[in-house]
Amino acid sequence: LCGAGGQRRCTTTLTVLRSSTWPPSQSQDPISRRYVWDIIQEAKAGRAIVLTTHSMEEADILGDRIAIMARGRLKAIGSSLRLKQKYGAGYTLVVSVQQPASGDNSADALGARAEAVRDFFLSRLSLLPFDEGRCHLHYLVPREHEARLGAVLVELEQQQAAMGVSDVQLSLTSLEEVFLTIARKVGAGAVRASQTRRMCLQHVHSLRSTWIALV
Repeated sequence: LCGAGGQRRCTTTLTVLRSSTWPPSQSQDPISRRYVWDIIQEAKAGRAIVLTTHSMEEADILGDRIAIMARGRLKAIGSSLRLKQKYGAGYTLVVSVQQPASGDNSADALGARAEAVRDFFLSRLSLLPFDEGRCHLHYLVPREHEARLGAVLVELEQQQAAMGVSDVQLSLTSLEEVFLTIARKVGAGAVRASQTRRMCLQHVHSLRSTWIALV
């Protein structure tokens, strides 16, 4: 006998061999989920696989083309990169700082370097970190700053040693953010449609009342 994760791994393996439908991976532990994803990746060769999931991470990793549904209707379809470019809020930038080479391991020394990074992005892009730790600062760079971002990163690289920057990571916003953006747009549209319907009904009711009064 094996646990639930082992049973799902066995079921997934048999499913691929039978070209049938495999169970969802959301309830699995991370190791079992990765195992299932590896099986699906290997099984994609020569097959068309339709996978439905609530996990945007799973869709991002496994999906060659991703379709997003909201309120029962298809709202967007495309590759992960295409969807992020079209619906994403911009870029996520993570800047890491390190202790001075002088051996000063005090919190003040590291804090001074983090403050220098904050001042740098505030003066160049008018951005403040949305999250930060002892050595890391996380920025959300809006799409309207995209044209200036390249020059700013080049300048940051030139001042990297002086500012104590050890690493810079730039990525598109997550597929989760894309889904939330689409869901918010659909929700706002539904609210506007409901308000328009209510106003029309009120107008019709007002006209009927006026006609009855005239009669």
